[in-house]
Amino acid sequence: MKKWLTLALLFSAVSTSASAAEASTPTPIQILMNDNRIQTEVNPQIVGGHTFVPLRAVAEGMGFQVAWNGEQRKVTLDQSNQHIEFTIGRPEVQVNGQQKLLDNAPYIVEGNTMLPVRFLGEQLGLEVRWDAAANAVNLYKPSFTRLTNLSSPIEHIVVVVEENHSYKQIIGSPKAPYIQSLLENGALFTNAHGVAHPSQPNYLTLFSGSSQGVTDDSCKKPFGTANLASELLDAGLTFTGYSEDLPKTGYTGCSYKGYARKHNPWVQFTNVPGELNRPFSDFPQDFSKLPTVSFVIPNHQNDMHDGTVQEADDWLKTNLDSYLTWAASHNSLLIITWDEDDNTKENRIPLIMAGPMVKPGQYDENVNHIHVLRTLEEAYHLPPLGESRSVNPITSVWK
Repeated sequence: MKKWLTLALLFSAVSTSASAAEASTPTPIQILMNDNRIQTEVNPQIVGGHTFVPLRAVAEGMGFQVAWNGEQRKVTLDQSNQHIEFTIGRPEVQVNGQQKLLDNAPYIVEGNTMLPVRFLGEQLGLEVRWDAAANAVNLYKPSFTRLTNLSSPIEHIVVVVEENHSYKQIIGSPKAPYIQSLLENGALFTNAHGVAHPSQPNYLTLFSGSSQGVTDDSCKKPFGTANLASELLDAGLTFTGYSEDLPKTGYTGCSYKGYARKHNPWVQFTNVPGELNRPFSDFPQDFSKLPTVSFVIPNHQNDMHDGTVQEADDWLKTNLDSYLTWAASHNSLLIITWDEDDNTKENRIPLIMAGPMVKPGQYDENVNHIHVLRTLEEAYHLPPLGESRSVNPITSVWK
């Protein structure tokens, strides 16, 4: 009932006397997804008292694959077990084989397919709200509601990636006392996994939702696809990656001392500005100056790749314990994960989250790098990337 009331209010707010046969002159209505504006080539329009929005921008923001058949003038949307198809100029829509009838047929404006926002809300599982003050249609994904149960937004997230150790090698180890201490007030995922061997595909997947076709650790040409950094920047938020032993800001070489490009996914994307690829020595000591999301990559000696578990544990305590202390009073989060285990088929790794919004305890849900990425996206209301479109964010740990 609440959903239908919300939709009714929306249509009442935007109703006009426009003809049902022709679209009115485009009005300066904005369209937002989880409070972030969606950039579209055309504005939402009013037809017959109903609000029409550009289909592709909304559907792809929900993780749907959109296909166009120009000969048949047919559009199809697919995501996991949901299939929708319709023809331009016809009110009939097939949803998983069942026919539904629109009040107004879909049409095209400047190459953009326009569809009623009410239908999209119902079929894509979106809550639709009309913001009169902003003159905007705001679409909310179901998972958005779950994550906004947090008492307030997460101000900063720091993600640290360690190397090549399994869950059993770390959790309970006397050689990692600092890591064990984090579990007292943090969340430990006991069934977390890497997604591949060797290292590089894991870093790329954590950062972009895809391995980008990479199956080894060799130095690759850069990619141009969307990624966590580009999505944060598009949303008006910030990102920086900090790598220990990186010789200078913007360095694109394959290796230097204990630094390796294979462990640095953001340098591998052309749409991430070079100034966001920084040495760890630039990590702010005034943590309020941190970007929204930071990645921290220790060098080979300090990430367990070449050095010992004890060395890596000491490094974490020396370099990040002060951030964690600060985070407790600034609603910020620390995530520590491993790229992969010690090369077993199970690829079981530790995953730890610590911060004031986290419910301490052990969590046995089956998660991997894609779930972590989806959680970062949902925390800041970003469109899901690649394989993260097909998984749910982690929601069990929030207070």
